Amino acid sequence: MNLIIFDLDGVITTEASYWDNARRGLREILNPSADPLPEDFIYWAKNHAINHNWDVAFVAYTAAMDGSGLDEFRRSHDRRSGRALLAVCDGYRDRAWRHVHEVCQGIQDTSPLPDAGLHTPEETAQLFEVLSKRFELAVATGRPKLEARAPLDHLGIRKFIPDKRIVTHLEVEEAEREAHLPLGKPHPFVALRAMYPEMPLEDLLKLPKEPRPGVWFIGDTASDVSAALAAGVTPIGILTALPEGPYREQRRMTLAALGCDTILDSVLQLPSVLA
Repeated sequence: MNLIIFDLDGVITTEASYWDNARRGLREILNPSADPLPEDFIYWAKNHAINHNWDVAFVAYTAAMDGSGLDEFRRSHDRRSGRALLAVCDGYRDRAWRHVHEVCQGIQDTSPLPDAGLHTPEETAQLFEVLSKRFELAVATGRPKLEARAPLDHLGIRKFIPDKRIVTHLEVEEAEREAHLPLGKPHPFVALRAMYPEMPLEDLLKLPKEPRPGVWFIGDTASDVSAALAAGVTPIGILTALPEGPYREQRRMTLAALGCDTILDSVLQLPSVLA
């Protein structure tokens, strides 16, 4: 197999519209006078393995509701990450969490479909055209299918990716209902489904954890790296979405500590690295 699997947000596309809608959702719920989701809190949460935008919004909601404020919340929970950090948020996966998710997703559903790339459409299309001559290409994202396809169309790269290799939240949700298991990243399901799009789910989940040479997973978060390694594929980290400075360097160190040996400042560097 000679396959490259791309995450979308932070690798190919920007999350800016999602953060704007998360702020709108928190303003609707909390009616705050200040920005309920400043950028430094977003970068902190993402570097602590809180990957979904609405989950980051829920963490900020928690800090507001318990009266600690964002700065104190960060100081109190800086050693926690991922599920351990979400576990200290009262109401996670319960009514409060669902309320934040529903409000933010409701705003997203009535907003224009996101299409903004981290690079120009010309640069992105050229990248995918070059890579498509040597590799099969796939996408594995936590976005709903329509939200995933919109930037692929806008950037002119959907033609390089077979539909069967576009794995979105829909495929994860359907598989979770069938398997009665949580299958979102850092679980390897999305990477395995991109590799083996026609394999029955039962067989896919029984695949042994072993090296699968010739497959790369391109992502920007700890969960991307963990999913790649659990699937036996090679992770490559991308830092484009983070500003130069401590948050970018912290993410670089986090990805490296997890076992990501190749970390790039831009996805446009891929052809030279893979050569």
